[in-house]
Amino acid sequence: MKTIEEIRLERLRDLVSEAGSVANLNRIAKRNERDATISQILNRWEGKTGKPKELGSAMARALEEAMGKEVGWMDNDPATGGAAWPFPDIDPARFSALPERLRGRAEERVLEIIKEWEASIKSGAAA
Repeated sequence: MKTIEEIRLERLRDLVSEAGSVANLNRIAKRNERDATISQILNRWEGKTGKPKELGSAMARALEEAMGKEVGWMDNDPATGGAAWPFPDIDPARFSALPERLRGRAEERVLEIIKEWEASIKSGAAA
């Protein structure tokens, strides 16, 4: 499973390609066209922190809006068909930060609920 940072980086590349350049994307997003933030994110610039610059949620939402994408588009892996994140009250980055075993437990619980619902449909007791 890709991290939210990896997905957003891939989606940012898509937006730059769609806009034609970083400067155009900045312009469309009503940012200074010479702003280096997007280039720094794309180039994984580490600066003084030693940690690569990443695309945060606020900027992701602003770029989605500027480019006419649905909310959450930048958080959905294009390799999975870009399916929308199904849990609006859970930030995908928080979920991705969980250890694999906990993500697996969450998936198991959701699968149990789906199976219960499907069984209720078959029995005619669907809510």
